Amino acid sequence: MVPAILKRSLLLWAFVLAACTVQLAPAYDPALVQGLDQTNAQTLTLFAELETGSPASQFDTYAPRYAALIGQFDALRQQAMARQIPPLARRLASLKLVERICRTDSDPTACVNTSPASLAQILSNLRRMRDTHRSAGLQPDIVALFRGGYDPAIAQALTVEAALKR
Repeated sequence: MVPAILKRSLLLWAFVLAACTVQLAPAYDPALVQGLDQTNAQTLTLFAELETGSPASQFDTYAPRYAALIGQFDALRQQAMARQIPPLARRLASLKLVERICRTDSDPTACVNTSPASLAQILSNLRRMRDTHRSAGLQPDIVALFRGGYDPAIAQALTVEAALKR
């Protein structure tokens, strides 16, 4: 038989632990989500305008838009990187097992805060698209390839950030 004091202690600990919340992800940032939504809409508008192609001679027309989108996404990436990672998540992320699962040797918290990596992919994609437009122009199939690289990265960032709202 289990002594009554042990039963009460276990019951007390169960209530204490049930009342605790463990946060393993960064806090929800409504400004980041709003910025992602707005910049995504502007980027999709650019893709829609370019989906029929654009010669290099028209690059100057689009250069300010590329600069604005790249600047906005970079600012959002910095905002996402600046979020505080919860202490327990930071400790767990530094475990060798987690590093192997996440494949993040340089920044173990990247597995917990995935949005900066998604936004870095978007930035790389937009810069390549801008450079291609400037040098050789954009054919419709090339625009579709750039859009194919953009869609999964923005979807991941939007999904992760929306999930943090809980």
